[in-house]
Amino acid sequence: TEPENGQETSAPSGKYGSIKEYAESELIREQVDSLNESFNALGLTVDIFGEGNKLVYQYTYNTPVTDLQTESLEQSLASQESLFESTASALTLVVDVEDPVVAVVYLNADGTEILSKEFASR
Repeated sequence: TEPENGQETSAPSGKYGSIKEYAESELIREQVDSLNESFNALGLTVDIFGEGNKLVYQYTYNTPVTDLQTESLEQSLASQESLFESTASALTLVVDVEDPVVAVVYLNADGTEILSKEFASR
């Protein structure tokens, strides 16, 4: 079976068999490369990966983040809640998964977590 991007999947439904498989697809890897080109000038790297029923967007800052920046990130994340919930809902169209979740994680350069939030499908 073939999803829209023409890549073979292990699921007979034509969907990816797992969120991990979807996150490792050529389509998502190309998106990650494009995002990293855009965010590199901002001192930020992006990765997207799957863990169980979660699609994780992980943003890592190259320099330490201040409390003021953290507050700004919290506001930005809150304003994007409906977008991430819609993304979680759309996962069921391309991945054979129940109750998908989108997780957004911000990390400092040393790997310590700045902020994270999970968004369930609506």
